[in-house]
Amino acid sequence: MDIVPLNIQTSLSICQTLENIIKQGYGPNGLQTLLCTATGQVIVSSDGYTILRSLHLAHPIAQLIIKCVSSHHAYTGDNSKAFLLMLTGALRASDRIIDKTACANTSSKIDKNQHCRSVMIQLSRALNVIRQEVLRSAILPCVIENVLRTPIRADYVESIKEICAKIIKTSMGGKANTQTVLHFSTILQDFIFELCTDVTHLLTNITRCIDKFSNVFLEITNMHYTSSRVMSGMVLERDFAVCVKDVSHMKGVKFVILDCQLCTGVDDNDRAIFEITSEACLNQAFHWKYSQAERILQYYRSLEINLIISTCVLSDMDKFLCTQFGISVVQAVPLESVQQLSSMTGTEIIFSSGELLTMENIGYAEKCTPVILGSVRYVHLIGLKVNVNWKPKQIIVCGATAGMCEQYTRMLKNSLKCIRMWITASWIKVHDGKMATEQQTTDLVTSNQGVQAHENFSESCRFSTSNGTVGTNLESVGSIHATNNTNHQAAAVYGGGNFELLTHKYFASYIKTCKNPMIISGCQLVQEALLAIPKAIHQNSSAAKSSKNSFIRAFTEIQAKLEAGNVTCGLHSKSGSVCDMHELGAVEPLESKIQLLYHVVEILQQLLRLEHIVPVRGLTSA
Repeated sequence: MDIVPLNIQTSLSICQTLENIIKQGYGPNGLQTLLCTATGQVIVSSDGYTILRSLHLAHPIAQLIIKCVSSHHAYTGDNSKAFLLMLTGALRASDRIIDKTACANTSSKIDKNQHCRSVMIQLSRALNVIRQEVLRSAILPCVIENVLRTPIRADYVESIKEICAKIIKTSMGGKANTQTVLHFSTILQDFIFELCTDVTHLLTNITRCIDKFSNVFLEITNMHYTSSRVMSGMVLERDFAVCVKDVSHMKGVKFVILDCQLCTGVDDNDRAIFEITSEACLNQAFHWKYSQAERILQYYRSLEINLIISTCVLSDMDKFLCTQFGISVVQAVPLESVQQLSSMTGTEIIFSSGELLTMENIGYAEKCTPVILGSVRYVHLIGLKVNVNWKPKQIIVCGATAGMCEQYTRMLKNSLKCIRMWITASWIKVHDGKMATEQQTTDLVTSNQGVQAHENFSESCRFSTSNGTVGTNLESVGSIHATNNTNHQAAAVYGGGNFELLTHKYFASYIKTCKNPMIISGCQLVQEALLAIPKAIHQNSSAAKSSKNSFIRAFTEIQAKLEAGNVTCGLHSKSGSVCDMHELGAVEPLESKIQLLYHVVEILQQLLRLEHIVPVRGLTSA
């Protein structure tokens, strides 16, 4: 068995390799990457998650990192590249600190390796203190004081729409060209607020859309993206198998949903096989099946049912009888679609056609029409009678190829997740809960000297808004600063590296009050990770790099503005210059940023504590 030793340089080398692949594509001004498979399939994308998941890397550390990035992306819908950039920046700083400490305290190579391992473990423990205590008690409360808060209430609908539009555009930025982003952001915003009649249920409805994603978005190829639109009702991805009349004039549609054959009263698992010995027996069997189907359809017609939606394929005899009774049929509908229709309308699916129907088995729609999307005919149910507090809607996503449709759809889904993170704002609830109880102290580990000055630090490093800068900006978009525990509030931060630069500032203030040198080193690692984001934005900007337009000068200017109380400053993604992010309109969910920081620190802890790679045949549970 070959046991492979690990050190920080191995993890850093792998992260730098991945960083070189995605770094130039970070931000709205980033470049795209061409992915080519062994079979000749070509994908052009700037989406970090798409690029990273397409890589087939054999090294266990690389697989671990990409798995962590994928998990974070699946939850937040964004920040795949930011995750890798921050992790690489933190590993660089770790390597410098470990090497500097080891060289200063050891002479031989063996002693140096042992001391490096000791420093790595101490840094890991320090990061745990930072993640569990420093961030919660000292840093994030200061950051939360300067976020954009928007109450999710009916009287704040316009403010909610405005912030929502900005978050969608920021999320889509860099994943497509400007016109495409503008078109799809408008579509998604219309979809969200047409879907939900009550903004207080916005989070529930968006979560439902994400969970039922495949039924919410319908991809149509060989069409220009400008043909994408929101359609009311529900589009069944099948054409009419039986159309008894001009269904474009069919109004007051009553339908049933079948997950069984029409002419049998038993389930498919209970079928019997019997032998036909003569033509008379064949005729008798056919007559029996005919009379069964006729009786069922006659019963359906007596209930004024004029549409059957079935997951099965009906026989020719069944279709003929449906035509005779004036009942239209849509067959072979995917089970996921009928389950979605059943969930929306409260219509119970029929699993045995011989059972008596109740009112719960019959659905209602105002209209049922055929619709042609691309070159394919579908069935469109309009005006569904639903039992939920949202209106049935679908987004038709059009693209020249299936790959482009997939990219557009993924972009829309990720933006939905960003909106969900914006509304969730769990850290706002935690912070407001502490404020409501007069900031009761949490249980801290008293053995660490690095957390002794939290209370004084929290008060000293909060920026005053007495100059009116922050208050004016936030009020202009309908947000509030005052804590209100009776109403749920969404929380957002400005883009352009604003969150990272602001958090970096608070860490710098905390370091001045900290006594523990290892906690200070851990804070410096996090600072380097945070600076990786504004560095990448400045590097990918279109401005010519020079001593007058360097990141150091921009960073110094931002630090001065933060000291002066201007907490809305950031870096312009196009010019690389310092600008007011409120005027630019770049907004990101607070929850996503905090989760990103926590996840990066957590994986950094794991990498610092790894010592060996042990190959095994298989992993068995205990």
